[in-house]
Amino acid sequence: ALVDLNPITNTIKIKNPADGSVVTEITTPISWPITGVITLEFAQSSGYQIFHTGIDIANSAGTGAPITTMMDGTIFYAGEIFWGYGKHIIIDHGDNITTLYGHLNSIYVFEGQDVKIGDIIGTQGSTGWSTGPHLHLEARVFGIPVNPRTFLNTQLKED
Repeated sequence: ALVDLNPITNTIKIKNPADGSVVTEITTPISWPITGVITLEFAQSSGYQIFHTGIDIANSAGTGAPITTMMDGTIFYAGEIFWGYGKHIIIDHGDNITTLYGHLNSIYVFEGQDVKIGDIIGTQGSTGWSTGPHLHLEARVFGIPVNPRTFLNTQLKED
């Protein structure tokens, strides 16, 4: 495991992928980027991939529901590809942690912009390879996908 959460202290241990040693421990505020229902979990299979690299969250408001950043960081990428993630944003949070927000309808940020937890970065959509309006939330440590739930240690609030 590249990431371990201590639920008592709320510290997150980031581990070296080569040897499993702890590189750093973080105690940053973290928040769900949207309320809704989880429609596909990390590592589940879907029609598009054998191993799902994030979690899909569908907000009942559909296209246009606001998406916020789950941690402070700097926008590394904000753009669109016609396949895969569609319109998406990648945020660098430091400590070798990045998050990806995919299938967006709108993007409200630009590369190099600093964002704080709770800032609206875009809106829920269905761009790229998508089966309907939702947010694909992906967390990566050293570029390797990890379960975002490890960071989001609280229950998702359904809308």
